[in-house]
Amino acid sequence: MLKLLPITFGVRYKRMYCCAECFGDRGLRASIIPSLLNTVGHCSYCDSDQVRIVPPDQLADYLWLLINAYKADQSGRSIIYWFRADWGLFQHPHMDDPRAADLVASIVNDAEVVSQTFLPSVNGTVDRLVEWETFREELIGEIASFRKRISISIGSVNYFLT
Repeated sequence: MLKLLPITFGVRYKRMYCCAECFGDRGLRASIIPSLLNTVGHCSYCDSDQVRIVPPDQLADYLWLLINAYKADQSGRSIIYWFRADWGLFQHPHMDDPRAADLVASIVNDAEVVSQTFLPSVNGTVDRLVEWETFREELIGEIASFRKRISISIGSVNYFLT
């Protein structure tokens, strides 16, 4: 018989945070995570200390871009497998499959994604690492351009105010 746990109101749950070290990606480390939140602390997933951390759900848009490169297929493999094999993600020593799956599920707010199996949805001969590098460089350029436009706008406002 299934035993239900009582609901406890007023219980505070610890907020989980992730960092670029979980993924092992320099673009996340150098540009994406710092542009989202400028908080330094302890990573809940890979246990790194004194790193820039963000709530996982703030990375959802970026991760869905990768997930959409695959299609659900019963003869496939886990999305964690593909992220490791194709993109070189989750190389941190503490990021075993269960932790990586927990992180992915937290990012996209969908535990079903990590329980499904997938196959690449594009031609298997495409080098995904090159695609990821290209995408990341484009994204970094967009972030730099946005920061420059904001800086110019603030400078213009300050000019007119003085």
